[in-house]
Amino acid sequence: MPYREITIKTDDAHIEELQGFLYTMPIGGLVIDDPKDAWEVKDTAPYWVVVEDDLLREKDAPIYVRVFIDEVQVDEEKPRLDAFLKENPHMGSQVAQQTVDEDSWADSWKKFFKPLPIGEKLLIRPTWEEVDPQGRVVLSIDPGMAFGSGTHETTQLCLERLEKVDLQDAEVADIGCGSGILSIATALYGAKHIQAIDIEPMSIRMTNENAEENGVAEKIDARLGDLLDGVKGPVKLIVSNILAEILLTMIPTMKDVTEVGSEIIFSGIIVEKEQEVVDSLKAHGYDILYTGQDGGWSVVHAKRVQ
Repeated sequence: MPYREITIKTDDAHIEELQGFLYTMPIGGLVIDDPKDAWEVKDTAPYWVVVEDDLLREKDAPIYVRVFIDEVQVDEEKPRLDAFLKENPHMGSQVAQQTVDEDSWADSWKKFFKPLPIGEKLLIRPTWEEVDPQGRVVLSIDPGMAFGSGTHETTQLCLERLEKVDLQDAEVADIGCGSGILSIATALYGAKHIQAIDIEPMSIRMTNENAEENGVAEKIDARLGDLLDGVKGPVKLIVSNILAEILLTMIPTMKDVTEVGSEIIFSGIIVEKEQEVVDSLKAHGYDILYTGQDGGWSVVHAKRVQ
């Protein structure tokens, strides 16, 4: 399947808002080439993680965002992107575009994806890398064209909170499952059954493949769906890493699939929207257990109390 690869040059001050816009588009994938990330991995990663020299640009060099749009949708979506950049020139500028196939896209970002310890328990392993677990739970992932490699702040925020939930024999719903990374993490932490829901067929395919890779396929029911439609409750946990605007539409319906004591972990929330999400959860019978921020994004962890 051919994709249009569009490269946008941006900076620290505007990367999060630019990403927020790009995630409103039906993109097939997104790669962020931030030189500070490569240096951080080189400086802090375990001894067996090797960062190639060609990734180590100057730390204050520009950030490049490469977004991939299905060629079938380019005529409709590219004008939206052009208009956004024209109206917001401070956000960035397009510097290149080309047509690539899915395999070329997959290969192009692999050099940016290295083994990544998260929280106190987890180690994210790209399927093509060898790792030393050092006592951590290893989650092997190949996101392909689906969102969710573990490198984005929103995914990391969710994964860190999952360590705090008692998931033994739990029923879980992962809404907007992407690559399946959150579903698989809950399975590795002891969940009995996970309903992994997404509107994109690619996400369902990658979730199933990654579940097989991690030996938890029998626990994960990955299927096409729109938010909570078709989810069977009650579930112990809803985890969802999607935009705040979509989460806000889902909150009023969550009581249909949860019970008192059920927990909610939301990310994909820009910090400016955090309070709106918190207020909506409180208004619908949830206590807030935790909020946290990283790189302009927030996570909200709540429990249903009524």
